[in-house]
Amino acid sequence: MKVTWPFWVAVLLTLGCGAVVALHLSMWYALGGLALLLVMLYFLYRKMVKPVSSMVKGMDLVKAQDFASRLSTVGQADADTLVHLFNDMMDRLKRERLRVQEQNSFLHLLIEASPLAIAICDYDGRLVELNQVMASLLGVKRDVDWRGRQIGDVDSSVARAIARIAPGSAEVVKMEDAQSYRCSRLWFVESGFRRPFIMMEPMTEELRRAERKGYEKVIRTMAHEVNNSMGGVITLLDALVAVSGADAEVVEALTGCRDRCSSMSGFISRYAEVVKLPEPTLAPMNIDDLVIGCQAFLESLLPQGVRLEIHHADHPLRIRGDKVLLEQVLVNMVKNSAESLASKGEGLISITIHPRERQLIVADNGAGIDEATAQQLFSPFFSTKQGGQGIGLMMISETLRRHGCRFSLATSATDHLTRFTILFPN
Repeated sequence: MKVTWPFWVAVLLTLGCGAVVALHLSMWYALGGLALLLVMLYFLYRKMVKPVSSMVKGMDLVKAQDFASRLSTVGQADADTLVHLFNDMMDRLKRERLRVQEQNSFLHLLIEASPLAIAICDYDGRLVELNQVMASLLGVKRDVDWRGRQIGDVDSSVARAIARIAPGSAEVVKMEDAQSYRCSRLWFVESGFRRPFIMMEPMTEELRRAERKGYEKVIRTMAHEVNNSMGGVITLLDALVAVSGADAEVVEALTGCRDRCSSMSGFISRYAEVVKLPEPTLAPMNIDDLVIGCQAFLESLLPQGVRLEIHHADHPLRIRGDKVLLEQVLVNMVKNSAESLASKGEGLISITIHPRERQLIVADNGAGIDEATAQQLFSPFFSTKQGGQGIGLMMISETLRRHGCRFSLATSATDHLTRFTILFPN
């Protein structure tokens, strides 16, 4: 319409002028001249106005990104060549847009279904998209206002650990649930600019088994050599005590050496016990009954001034597990909490059972766990206690993994309670 309206104005003016002339000339001359003029206007429309109008329509289609519409030929050779080229270009653009949409859809589904935790940022490093795995690791809901934040501004220990990694590099990060992840902060190029993204890959079970196999071999070798050596030394010391006569100082020195050797043998034997941890014998059991059955013994572990509270739900939490092994896990959890409260003189340990969520939580109001310590929890032989051997958490983590449980140990930033949470499988 933008191109054709001047032409139609010219036609109307021509017809008006023809009518005026017809009043002063013979009718036949007037009609002949008018017919000739109309023929010329028709050819002008076919050869110039219609092709230009068609091209203008084509530009409007491109501007509106309407790649489904096509132009019709106009009967002019050069213009029809342009029409065919334009229609071919629109076909290519339509196929390319469809291909890009399909690729984007596939990429979105791939990211969502991936076992990797993935977060995509805008050009300034602000979060714009998380898949479900990353949202779970960060502890955020996908419809909450994390969008537009830098990763370090998200209230999560995982987010803070990611923020410490330099852009363009990768590090292994250990989480509160004893899982290790290889975290990469990389980028891809979009529209000529770098766009950051974050990817967290869980360390495979094969790596964990290889790690376990390595320290089991070391422990078995150490236990064998130390116990054999200590056995001979203890026997020799017993013999020396027997022939030393009445010399009290000699007897005392030899007895001290013998006790120290026995302690050394017991020390290495406790490590060997973790290596020999039996496979669980799974049977139907009730977690509430397990906790009640251990209550008296658990209270005997508490230092003076520390209370134990047990919170049950209306209905029991039933699982398949090994009662003996899970009792030992519960004892170690409460024992660790009690040791963290021993220096305070008073405190509270609570055991809470959530059947609906299939959770068992042991919480205490002790000193808490800092982020540096949280990175080392459940590592073989790591302990925060003076002279600790790191056996308790090793035994707990190994037993829970064999039961298929997920677990975490962390101090909340809100109420400052330290919680050991176990999530039992369905």
